[in-house]
Amino acid sequence: MPPSPIDLIRDFMPVLGYLDDLILVPSRILLAIRLIPPVVMAEHRILAAAHARPMSRVAAMAIIGILSDDLRIASTSAFRMRLAQGYKPLHIIE
Repeated sequence: MPPSPIDLIRDFMPVLGYLDDLILVPSRILLAIRLIPPVVMAEHRILAAAHARPMSRVAAMAIIGILSDDLRIASTSAFRMRLAQGYKPLHIIE
């Protein structure tokens, strides 16, 4: 795979791969915002403030449900993996 012009350190490296993303992405966003002329930014901030933000409680509940289900699946899988490795919870130990 060719190297990415944005990704300095590949993500398959345990910590360093994500550390460069943690630093580079926010800094590039700030740079892009600073390059926008102040007049244009002020004009669009006024336009954005004039419009109401769309809200969907159904979509919010769906996202929360999916994330909580993912958390449940991950924790159950981790617990089963620990059991397969010989871990005994306190209430099972005799």
